[in-house]
Amino acid sequence: MNLGHEHLRLLGEKFGPTGHNHKELMPLLWGPAANFAIFLALYSYRTIWSWIHGAFFSLATIVALSTSLPILFHTGFIQENTTLVTKYSIWGLRVHYWVGFVSLFSMVLAVTLGISTKLINIMEKKSSLLLLIRKFHKICGYLTTILCKLNIYVITWGEDFAGYLICDLIFVFLLIYWKMKFPRMESR
Repeated sequence: MNLGHEHLRLLGEKFGPTGHNHKELMPLLWGPAANFAIFLALYSYRTIWSWIHGAFFSLATIVALSTSLPILFHTGFIQENTTLVTKYSIWGLRVHYWVGFVSLFSMVLAVTLGISTKLINIMEKKSSLLLLIRKFHKICGYLTTILCKLNIYVITWGEDFAGYLICDLIFVFLLIYWKMKFPRMESR
């Protein structure tokens, strides 16, 4: 049997049929790709970038739900006294599951608020409610991103951790620089 197929079979036995997809897709979606989509939000006054931002995070949320929920149903929440043997520490898995569970709710809320903002804009209804929804969308979006990145760091500790951390530090540096250089993107 091919070693790659054996790894997939073992991963499937431990984490269910979506375990491999979750392991491969989530760090990419919520790592470098999310950084790019957040950067697009800086150009929200340009309709196309705003739509791409929304489409990306809607897709990322669908992938997160469709790969995470089957794992939760397959394994349940990881208990301290679990007999599940993996390369991950039990503490790391428990934190990963709980942070992931909270971030799933946050994702759905952020996407729902983003869609609500778009619908209100399409209907050309300007109000204090729109400003409030936008503010909560932004807060919820940042919370989701922070939780997902924390989850990447927890589960990749000792493997790809440094790569994801460096990628995010570069992104934060660029974001701060960009905000200082162009404090109001609309005026440039």
